[in-house]
Amino acid sequence: MFKYIGTLQCVHNILQEFSLTWQAIGTYKLSDLLQITHEGRQTDWGFGASAAIKALRWLQKTLQIPAWSTLHGPVVNSFLNPKIHERKEAIPLSLFIVTQWERRLLMKDCPLQDQVVLGGFLCMLWAGLRFSDGQRINLQSLSWCITALRGSCFQTKTTKSGQPWALQARGFLSRGDWSWTAQWLVALDTIWGPMHNAQTAGDFLLPMTLDTGFVQPMIPMSYSQALKWMRFMCTLPWKLSDTPLSANPNDYTLHSLKTTTLSWSNQLAQQGLVTEEQRHLQGHHRRGSMRLYSRDDTAGQLALQDTLITQVQSGYRFVTPLHRRSQQPIREPPVKLESFAKSYQEHRWTFFPFNNAVKDPLLKGQPTALATIDSGDEITVESIELNLHADVAPGSNIDSLKANTVSKLKKQFLEDYPSEVLSPDTMPSSRLLSMAFQHHSKREYPWIPWRYRMSQSKMDDMVIYHKPKVPRIEGLQLHQLLLDEPPALDINNTGMGVNAIRNMMDIHNTAMALVGACHLQRLRAYSLRFMSFLTQRLDGDSGLRTPNVLEAQAADKQLWNLIHELVLDQGFTLDNALHEVTHLRADMASLLQPRAKVTSRPMGSTSSSASTTTAPKGKSKGKGKSKSIGKNTRGEAQGRPTWVTEATIQGKKQQLCMQFQSGRCQKGDLCKFGHFCAYPLASGQACGQAHSAFAHQQQPH
Repeated sequence: MFKYIGTLQCVHNILQEFSLTWQAIGTYKLSDLLQITHEGRQTDWGFGASAAIKALRWLQKTLQIPAWSTLHGPVVNSFLNPKIHERKEAIPLSLFIVTQWERRLLMKDCPLQDQVVLGGFLCMLWAGLRFSDGQRINLQSLSWCITALRGSCFQTKTTKSGQPWALQARGFLSRGDWSWTAQWLVALDTIWGPMHNAQTAGDFLLPMTLDTGFVQPMIPMSYSQALKWMRFMCTLPWKLSDTPLSANPNDYTLHSLKTTTLSWSNQLAQQGLVTEEQRHLQGHHRRGSMRLYSRDDTAGQLALQDTLITQVQSGYRFVTPLHRRSQQPIREPPVKLESFAKSYQEHRWTFFPFNNAVKDPLLKGQPTALATIDSGDEITVESIELNLHADVAPGSNIDSLKANTVSKLKKQFLEDYPSEVLSPDTMPSSRLLSMAFQHHSKREYPWIPWRYRMSQSKMDDMVIYHKPKVPRIEGLQLHQLLLDEPPALDINNTGMGVNAIRNMMDIHNTAMALVGACHLQRLRAYSLRFMSFLTQRLDGDSGLRTPNVLEAQAADKQLWNLIHELVLDQGFTLDNALHEVTHLRADMASLLQPRAKVTSRPMGSTSSSASTTTAPKGKSKGKGKSKSIGKNTRGEAQGRPTWVTEATIQGKKQQLCMQFQSGRCQKGDLCKFGHFCAYPLASGQACGQAHSAFAHQQQPH
């Protein structure tokens, strides 16, 4: 309302200047008034014709002025309809500017601020991203393979469920493993590394700049600042000599970054060098539902970029179209490609989990075996892996990992993760660590059962209270007499909860990171997403429940079987396989989806009426007394049979835990009573299987 009143005051001033009154406003004078306001939109009055029309219509409706009915006529409506104009599109960048940006990044004297800004622009250009897409990328989710960089936007203009992207790291100028992409990632690691311990999560490529640095704490760069930076970089300010420009830098917009590769690929498509499907993948345009399950979104994008780079290095040059090719293309300056041949430089990554980065197996084949490291004072995880037989003797037990090997692993782990603490409560048990060590040495990562995922202190306690087997001849084999089972957790739905699952996954993550299988962040990202599905809140009226412990264990087993298949059959590294399953595929969401609740029915509800008959009231004796009175009266009166208190388990009689039958026992393996089903069978003996009596009727027998 205040806006309308201010607009009406300005209209009144215009009427006074032209010696007009409110009563004198007619159709033609009203059109002149609206034309004046339209022309003075950016100068004197600060509002346009549409604002004046809305204010006048509000006044006419409020005061009920019949003479102003012309405000809804066709003459006035013509000011509201958009005018027909030629559609304008962002002009793609020239090949000369793109190569100069890459060259600037590879120069030693390039400032850190320029590296971050130019690298962000080149990433959006090659990945085919809008500016808003590039500012919605979780930096911790990036996957770096030296030859390619992959990532995912958690939200874009066209989707809210994530959009994967990838780019060829080498660009036009690099001939070795060190490229502009590696230099840019090092720059990002430099500015984000000091804030990594403060739990700062970067979810944008371009941070806002201030003078020669960045705003602290870092926030996303605004559109206006990014546009100013891009147009400034298009002038190539670092070159001392006059630089030929193919177009006015002010004609470029941030959307030019996305249209550049699409324009280049269109010219190659006319010659049959790239397909339309690859162009759709490069531009992230919808192409039917078949791609939803193809899992090759980034493969086609990388193939198109490889064709672009190869053609340019072979001498092909693109032209820059203007106004949808209705005019002559812009004259391009000559481009002479330089060659930067530099091997991959080792960098101590503090923010990104790239310390074990290898070449992409899909592009360069399987990585070769690691070179043997000479013996010396410092021994790395790689040297330990290559000398496996010196640490675990052939044919020995899996728990026989040498103490000096464990010490070296712990030393390397604390150097890689200074903020982590290894104590008996967080240190994996010797059996779990040995299993992870042997799996990693063979480059095979099968699923490790949950019952072996325990800390060293937990294993020591179980060894103390673990009762050895008593040899009994009945029903036992020779290996059961000679070997004793190692301590293991009892995985069930009654004695465990969410915290127990979280502790088991944390111990497993530490074990895998200790042996150097992958970065700890990748494992924790998998665990956090896994636990988010188990702890989601569901409406009580929905009739749904979250997965129980055994269902969660089965889901984790299937997910790790999928990870093992990606590593073994498709050449993924464990880091990339975990990233694929955690962020890109939907297997975890489908395996851990809510289940329908099963309405529990009291046990023995269908029993005969004789079992629920009670004694008649009174003091009569003899025939008036019910036969059901006696030892089992309590259980039968409640509608369920009486539980058996003793059972024979593996030839040995054990007292059964009654609290375990109803899910109230919290002692777990430390309980002195047996945790077996006490439900009576037809023979009168207990069921004796590893479930509670409450769950007896829901279990297959």
